[in-house]
Amino acid sequence: MEQVIPPHCPRCGAEAVPWQRFCPNCGLSVQAIEAVAYALPQTPIVRAGTLEQGRANETIPITPRYKLSYRTIVLFSLIMLLLLGVGGWQWYSNTIQPPITSRMIRAEMPYAGLTYLIKNVAQSQYFLDDPLSDRNGMIRVFLQTSNPFPWNLSIPYSEVAHLVLPGGSSVSPLTITIDTALKAGAMQKGYLDFSVPIAIKIAQLTFQLGSKDETAILLPLSGHADLSKYAPHESPLHATLQYQGLNWTLHSATSRLGMSGQQAKKGMRYLTIALSVANPLSQIVIPGSPFDYMRLQVGVLQASPHDANLPVSFAAGTTGTSGSVTFVVPQGSNVLTFLLLAQPQSGFAQAAQTVLLPS
Repeated sequence: MEQVIPPHCPRCGAEAVPWQRFCPNCGLSVQAIEAVAYALPQTPIVRAGTLEQGRANETIPITPRYKLSYRTIVLFSLIMLLLLGVGGWQWYSNTIQPPITSRMIRAEMPYAGLTYLIKNVAQSQYFLDDPLSDRNGMIRVFLQTSNPFPWNLSIPYSEVAHLVLPGGSSVSPLTITIDTALKAGAMQKGYLDFSVPIAIKIAQLTFQLGSKDETAILLPLSGHADLSKYAPHESPLHATLQYQGLNWTLHSATSRLGMSGQQAKKGMRYLTIALSVANPLSQIVIPGSPFDYMRLQVGVLQASPHDANLPVSFAAGTTGTSGSVTFVVPQGSNVLTFLLLAQPQSGFAQAAQTVLLPS
């Protein structure tokens, strides 16, 4: 084995000369130099002088040799494997989609005058394509709708869409992929993601459309839900009355919970009366705007029109000018009185017709 001679003598600090058996300054043998060098602690040696002229004092560190034990190496290897395993599992778990359970629903829900098709509902521990997904359980509701109106609508799904949990509490969606802006005549589809514990099954949930201030539409996700109570209901009237020399006929009354992109407030509904007006006179009659002279009496409430499309005047000889007027009235009320208010300045008295709607 080749000898490795320290660069300086550990006794006097003189530089060692290769291939010499003794220190050229103090005469210490090479074997002694090696033994002393490896036995010294890690402290510097200060050499006061050398054989070379003009060289300043130097501090020469002696570095001891360390040897790791087998136990230390094994322990370090196990720690590294553990760290790599944890990191690798986290990476793997973030790239694998857990199993997804789906349930076909295909139910139509009316809301704000729109019809929503709830196609199916999916459940998983989390959804890999949703960065906001809760790792404790997620529910995804697939839906689509169309805007039949000639104007744009805005549906704030974060406020009107909810999942009702067992016990009655509800959660709002974490992720919304269906656009809240619904253009006139356009169709939209997407999904809503809700955070729901994985232990709660789809069949235990109820999907709700309607904010806390609105009449809510509830769809049990157990399947085969009956939503007929939320559908519009039309009742025939066939009532007549005279007002300002005109013959008024009330044809029907349609009750609905939403219309024209709006949902009725909680406990209320929209009631639309379809009617026609005939003018048997030989001159034009100008009753004015329906918002001024039409009312609907429900108990002590006298409601003004919410919407109306009748003209302000009726030409002579008109036999049947059709239109409608909509009021907002309490739900459950079935005795209604249609009022055409008196106009004292024109000398016309009030006309009234009470109608009974099916319960």
